[in-house]
Amino acid sequence: MKDSLPALEIQDTNKEKFTLINANYYKSLFTEDFHILMESGNFDFISLNINKLFSFYYLIYIVYTGSSILDRNENNKRYYFAYEKEQVSRSRYAVTDGYHEVKELSADILVDIDIMHYLNVLSGNFIINNPETYSSEKKLAELLSLDSKELLTLLQNLQSFKGIYSQTISHDYIKNNISVETDIQNELVKEINELKEWLKMDESLETQKRYRKSYDEIKQLNYLKSRGSLGNVLNASQEIILLFTAIVVGNNEHLLLRRVFEGFEHHGLFFDKTSKNEIVKFYEEVNLLEKMSDSGDAQYVKSIL
Repeated sequence: MKDSLPALEIQDTNKEKFTLINANYYKSLFTEDFHILMESGNFDFISLNINKLFSFYYLIYIVYTGSSILDRNENNKRYYFAYEKEQVSRSRYAVTDGYHEVKELSADILVDIDIMHYLNVLSGNFIINNPETYSSEKKLAELLSLDSKELLTLLQNLQSFKGIYSQTISHDYIKNNISVETDIQNELVKEINELKEWLKMDESLETQKRYRKSYDEIKQLNYLKSRGSLGNVLNASQEIILLFTAIVVGNNEHLLLRRVFEGFEHHGLFFDKTSKNEIVKFYEEVNLLEKMSDSGDAQYVKSIL
């Protein structure tokens, strides 16, 4: 019976290869965190917190990567959290430079991703039938830093693509002539912005809303908290603060308080001065704060692991 069965075809699993932007950065950071936890041997703490670690990386990835795909600047974004137990006012960074900004930037996430795929193909960075190239996807800021010859080629390819696309979808397109006086980078950005407006009209609102559902899941993971008329803000629970305190302090007996907050920021957890003061109070409540001088200037956070 076995011999009578037809031979199975070997499937090329690479055709559906899933890739992440900035994958190496997040893999490296997660590996480092996981290693610190495992090296501690505190398996009770690990079992209670491993799901939180996974969910936090899911949050940070979609917040920082998804909202910056078409950002022209490669500067480091800062999205601020509020400590869950504190009061928040309208002027706080968690309100002005937190989830509200993320929500606005991610509104067109499907269109932004489509454009980035087009640009990576048109720049030669992606080869459509070669999935091994997909992991090298570049964001707009990286593409705009290409040398002048590569930028010119990308601009010319984009114009040709838009010419074909406009005829297929019935958009009016006037191709600008390129001369030696042309600011290639600015012209490229103009062409991209026009393509974005086309795609926003052509892709259904229902599809666009469905595509950004991962942002709606943030609240289910307890990373959003409603602050009444101020709307939702990114929320740092006591559990998350303790988890990353454990990771940042690591196997040290204690760590300078300032270094702890720097470690938080390295993971994308930004707090304003008021939030930091409230977290310090929390450290005192759970007996994690050490003051090495009478003035209280030298404050340290004890190890949890």
